[in-house]
Amino acid sequence: MLIALLVLIIPALFGATVLSYFKVYSEKVGLIMIGSIGGLAFSVTAAYLIQLVVPQSDLTLLIQTTILAAITGVLLYRGGWITFQKATFDKRALIVFITTMLLFSIISPKLLLNHDEGLSTGIINAYGDITWHTANITLFVEGQSIPPENPIFSDTRLTYPFLVNFFSAMLIHGGASLSASVALPALFLIPLIITICYIFVRDYTNKPSAGIIAALLFLFGGATFGWLRIGSDLAASGSSVIDFLLHLPMRDYSGVGTDQEGFHFLNSVTSLLLPQRSFLFGIPLALSTLILLRPRKEEQEIHYLLAGIYTGLLPLFHGHTTISLALALAGLFLINPSRLWLVFGLTASSIGIPEMLYYAGGNNEPGTLFRFEPRWMAGEENIVWYWIKNTGLLIPVTALGFYLKAPRALKALAVSGLVLFLLSNTFAFAPWIWDNFKLLVFFVLLVLPLVSWTVICGWQKFPSFARVIITVLVIAHIASAGLDIFKLALPTATVWQEWDTNDITAAENIKSYTKPGEDILTAPTHNSAVVLSGRPRYLGYAAHVWSHGELPWERENAIKLFYEGQLDQLPETQPDYVLVGPQEQQMYSVIVRPTWQEVFSGYGYTLYRL
Repeated sequence: MLIALLVLIIPALFGATVLSYFKVYSEKVGLIMIGSIGGLAFSVTAAYLIQLVVPQSDLTLLIQTTILAAITGVLLYRGGWITFQKATFDKRALIVFITTMLLFSIISPKLLLNHDEGLSTGIINAYGDITWHTANITLFVEGQSIPPENPIFSDTRLTYPFLVNFFSAMLIHGGASLSASVALPALFLIPLIITICYIFVRDYTNKPSAGIIAALLFLFGGATFGWLRIGSDLAASGSSVIDFLLHLPMRDYSGVGTDQEGFHFLNSVTSLLLPQRSFLFGIPLALSTLILLRPRKEEQEIHYLLAGIYTGLLPLFHGHTTISLALALAGLFLINPSRLWLVFGLTASSIGIPEMLYYAGGNNEPGTLFRFEPRWMAGEENIVWYWIKNTGLLIPVTALGFYLKAPRALKALAVSGLVLFLLSNTFAFAPWIWDNFKLLVFFVLLVLPLVSWTVICGWQKFPSFARVIITVLVIAHIASAGLDIFKLALPTATVWQEWDTNDITAAENIKSYTKPGEDILTAPTHNSAVVLSGRPRYLGYAAHVWSHGELPWERENAIKLFYEGQLDQLPETQPDYVLVGPQEQQMYSVIVRPTWQEVFSGYGYTLYRL
């Protein structure tokens, strides 16, 4: 576990020291936050490139970490520490980080809970996603193929941003448990993201109070008026207010993708940062890039060079962020077409284009990842009311900011955000239309500087009564997600089991009786025991495969026929083993063929070689 902690801490210190040594940023907390995400992204990418030649192990991690520590020490000695000491100190930024760290020290471990009954999750939005990420992590731990194979659609290339899961595999090689490898990145990076959001808006508006407003709106943003449903829930419960709040119902007040009342604009933390782990790197890399490229009176080449590195590292961490960042960068370029953008472009391209080419070799089916789909998920509902109840006054306040004399950079970012909003309401960028929210979250981030600036201007210019109204409106905008996040932090929160002890023991046996890379046929569920074994499956949860742009339906239909003895040959590829366990016996009338060679039997599972 010590090596795992060093794998997290040393690269973060390395990144912060690089920024300090080159005098890139002049405020301590911002320097640490922006440097940490850059150092971690560099370290994870370097570790992946190294394991293309030398298999990853605790020894290779220790060597890499030692080298980074040595470079950090040299840079600190040669001036980095002196520069850091001279930097200013924003106490508000530190308070934001510490407060959110305390909050997520309670919530993050609930992503994957290890207890006597097995492994569970306390985050309902992660119930399916965490098993998908676990499948990726365990394959990396066991020695993933190059390029990575899709763990739930065997013999196909993984076209999902995978480096965050490779990072978790690094932590496991360093001694962390599977649960800790999932929790630690969230525990550190979510507070880092909220703090960088504060710094991003503070720097662009030159108003720390605007940064606080932005951090609150992002952390507790969601379907704005979803909290209005709490009254009917309290009445239906028949409980006292205190008892009701300590046992909140299984409802997402900040919305859910299938909400029948049209609350679809989910909270970014509960719907993206916790379950969809790629955002843990995507958002802070993007915001750090925008902070580095903020228009200044005296521009420096080092800002554009480092921003190019951050952008170049981005694609294998998160593709949606790359698209969103490109629009924001276009806006900044138009208001500040400096020759230094050439430095940025060359740097970002030299690192990022090879990463983008990786996706070009994928197997995405035509028409699954881009199509005309207007009105997002509004259906027949009045589009104006739909967006008011989901985003409140976010769009009207943005419009008001354009009318006021706000700084040009704020307006440029807001225009880029509104373009993202319009694109997301016109086209579908994924098979499941709700996934456009992965772009809409950047609409929010890009308009937040202008929105927060406008709110603070109103606070400063108008009398006390107006300040009361502003306070009430801000609370109204953060109440829905505030309830949902409060619910996650409760000790009484519900947990959902992913794997029991029999599943875990069976997975260990499957691992010992098979070789890395050998494919296993299972029922197409999300939480098969095979997920924990680090072996690819012929087909996992079909909806996950479909949501990533591929068509699993032929395999899904064939699995039933194969298990029930009506089919001798599976389509597309042939697995090496077939598993018969509780899930298979529940879903199918399994007929074991004489040609199946029993390899292992126990704990309710039997593994056969085909």
